[in-house]
Amino acid sequence: MKLNEYFEEYAFNSLQKQQLRDADKKGLDLEIIADPRYDWEQMQELIIGMEQGLDITVYADFLIHSDQMKEIRERLYEESGKYDEHKNVQRQKKMKLYSISAILIVLLFTGIFIAYSNKDKLMLYVENISLELSTDKVVIGTGEVFNAIDYIESYDQRYEVTLPDNIDTSKPATYQLIYSITNTKKVTTKTLIVEVIDKTAPVITLSTVQIDINAADELNPKEYVVEVTDNITSNLLDSLTYRVENIGENHNRVIYTVFDDAGNEATATLDVFIKTTVIQIPSTNTSSNDNSNNINQSSNENSITVGSNNESITKYFYFSDGYDGTSAYNSCVSEGQQYSNYRCSPITDSNGIYIGYQLET
Repeated sequence: MKLNEYFEEYAFNSLQKQQLRDADKKGLDLEIIADPRYDWEQMQELIIGMEQGLDITVYADFLIHSDQMKEIRERLYEESGKYDEHKNVQRQKKMKLYSISAILIVLLFTGIFIAYSNKDKLMLYVENISLELSTDKVVIGTGEVFNAIDYIESYDQRYEVTLPDNIDTSKPATYQLIYSITNTKKVTTKTLIVEVIDKTAPVITLSTVQIDINAADELNPKEYVVEVTDNITSNLLDSLTYRVENIGENHNRVIYTVFDDAGNEATATLDVFIKTTVIQIPSTNTSSNDNSNNINQSSNENSITVGSNNESITKYFYFSDGYDGTSAYNSCVSEGQQYSNYRCSPITDSNGIYIGYQLET
């Protein structure tokens, strides 16, 4: 029968059940001891006897007290000669334990001796090798010289520091450099991050920095740009922008600007001076004293003024209507000659760029 079947068939108390569980775990035959008439101590003596290989039927009687069972069991064990055998086994176990302990002690002392003999070498494994850098990250510009040794703050003077390889600073990049120091058994390392960035502004080269033009001439600022160079991007001409500012009377200034990929800015200027002209138109009156026939161009306004003012009109000649600088100016003068007094003035937009001429009478 199985253990659970015994528990279902008989009413065992908790201590009896525990003894039966122990016997079942040890693989012992439960048929003899699974009797509720045995108390738990009697069951224990029966189990011990079975473990010792004894014939427990000699004392398997619930009327025999557990103490008497123990005496019978021990006597049977001694008579069977297994008691001595058990003692021998225990003695052998003790001898084995003593032998192992002796071996361990010998090994321990041997290890201590070896360690003491090689203490200098062993100390190298636990030695503190100092190496300190002045920073863990540095930023330098393209083309600048990088000396790895400059960033060592302190190190163990007994040993030599291995420096990282040289880096290329000609173009932007980020490098992770490893410094190391060793005593041949242990290595200490430190890391330095080096970021190479572009700090150099582009260069705008102009063919001249000053020009003189007639009021009727068109101005193309890019005609005076020779090249726009950069240390990283070879040509930035397509990125060039410009604006025109009025500096004073008959004086404009073109301001060129360009940025490279790193955001570095470069500027250059071109000064533009506008030449003025005086035009004389013959009078219909042969009298040399008739001042109304003299036509003068105002030097301050870049315009032509003729005679005295009899009537007032305003007309525009825009380049966007098909005129160029010369034809717009000539058309303005031709139209103005129909009146006794007129003025042709150049027109500029908000950026200072000439966009045509205005006729006023």
